[in-house]
Amino acid sequence: MNDRMKILIGFIFLIILALVSIYFYEVTVSLKYFKENSNFSFPHIYEFGNYKFKILDFIVILVNILTKIVANAVVISIGLFCFGIRKFRFLKIFEICLKAEYIFILPIIYEIMHFNFFCLNRTFEHYKNYSALSIINFFDLSKIDDYFIYPLQIINLFELFFILILSYFIGKEINNYRKGFKIVASSYGSALLLWVVVVMFFTLNYS
Repeated sequence: MNDRMKILIGFIFLIILALVSIYFYEVTVSLKYFKENSNFSFPHIYEFGNYKFKILDFIVILVNILTKIVANAVVISIGLFCFGIRKFRFLKIFEICLKAEYIFILPIIYEIMHFNFFCLNRTFEHYKNYSALSIINFFDLSKIDDYFIYPLQIINLFELFFILILSYFIGKEINNYRKGFKIVASSYGSALLLWVVVVMFFTLNYS
């Protein structure tokens, strides 16, 4: 089996996992919320409690994951180039980013378990802004400005695990794990910081 086929199979499997996980997440949140808030009318319960995937949902998830992996691969490629490492094919970097992306299935599973077994009498704002193992969960959302919500959501253990996994695979390829971490931290870390600033800017101007 060649590298392209492995990547294709890995990407398809990731999409399937994401679709299944997000489906159960949506159903869990909607049923949990409306069970605890009986003031909502039947149409709301029908809309959210009977959540079904549409073709548009599939396309959005597909494009979102693919765009993220490609963007991460481009950023890591730039980082490798800046460190004077030019032996990598883009396809290899894409494969590494694809492997690391699997870590983001775990927070969806974590949130499903959290909402089912540990989350009691929460508001819709809590469900909407909750981020697994994130620093935002230590703050009172009613006292936080909208443009600070996303940065606080981003600071979470799964994002740290993602960086460490990327660093591990890059370090393994160049036989230098410390340098691998430096490459990922300087490239992906800088891109992530820039993305957070952009999101904050648009949130501040359009909220």
